[in-house]
Amino acid sequence: MSNQIDNKTTVKNFIWRFAERCGAQGVSFIVSIVLARLLEPSVYGTIALVTVFTTILQVFVDSGLGTALIQKKDADDLDYSTVLIINILILRFVLFYIWECLFRLRILQSFMEMKR
Repeated sequence: MSNQIDNKTTVKNFIWRFAERCGAQGVSFIVSIVLARLLEPSVYGTIALVTVFTTILQVFVDSGLGTALIQKKDADDLDYSTVLIINILILRFVLFYIWECLFRLRILQSFMEMKR
């Protein structure tokens, strides 16, 4: 009987989580359409690039470590510090990657200007 309740709860939670993600994607899609109608193409392109980076970074934020830590019944200081350090390392890696991309874009842009 207890296993049946857990399965029902699991399915119900899955449905709510799926609906939440679909709703968030729907709102994001509607906002993108509204922005595309209101902004100039060059400005909208910049907004689209920022949105792509934000979406990619959201994957790392939703990695599940925080959720797992909240659901763990006997979490101790080691668990909290481990999640903190892993999140800091992921942040440093992502920021380094973004910095490298921007640096390479600047080099490419200066090369293209010299070529003219």
